[in-house]
Amino acid sequence: MADMDKKDIARKLRALRERTTENGCTEEEAYAAAAMALKLQTKYNLSMSDIEIGVERCLLGFVETGRLRHHEAQYTLHGIKVFTDTICYLDNCPTGKMICFFGQPEDVELAKYLTKMIKGAMDQELAVYKARCKMIGEPTGRRQSHSFLLGMARRVSSRLQDMKREANRETKQTTGRDLVLVKGTAVQAAFDKDLPFKLGRGRSTYTTNSDRGAYQDGQAAGSRVNLNRPIGGCQGGHLLGMD
Repeated sequence: MADMDKKDIARKLRALRERTTENGCTEEEAYAAAAMALKLQTKYNLSMSDIEIGVERCLLGFVETGRLRHHEAQYTLHGIKVFTDTICYLDNCPTGKMICFFGQPEDVELAKYLTKMIKGAMDQELAVYKARCKMIGEPTGRRQSHSFLLGMARRVSSRLQDMKREANRETKQTTGRDLVLVKGTAVQAAFDKDLPFKLGRGRSTYTTNSDRGAYQDGQAAGSRVNLNRPIGGCQGGHLLGMD
């Protein structure tokens, strides 16, 4: 790519990075901008270091769950934070639990989008699973539902981590740089500066009263989730919101 072309793309990427909900965009506009930025980076083999990773540009975003208890979607958060290069933690708000992401603006928007999309997919797949079990006379209680969602969440998280490893491998081959290390250092420095409190180490464990069959069905459902949707576009993103 010519230097002038590279500068033009960098300017476009900087403009897209400013299209966040914090800057007045709607959620759908912010998700679409994050998706377009990711498409440009992939198409032109640009790493974020080419468009000025900056400590001062990091921000905090959150997704309200509207629930007093956390949804099993929390078990996907490790994969989401790895995939998006964000710092993630759980917190409380007046309406219930919320999921917080800290990082570069477009990464935070992508993390929020993925959280909502995956949670919506999990709820949809659970409804299909319960209807199928009811039809054939199998139990569909809380134990089975939790096991199904847990299996689905673990599978989705694993897939996101695999996708990130592959993307980082391709970036290193193309640019010779470890983008995860570069971006991670900047994000952690900004987090330590702006949010200097200590986060507890959340530990997600499997329930001892799980249903193995339901868990395996959930894993199969997790393999069906279309994780390429943020790259393909985000039109109608508001339809994927959390209840």
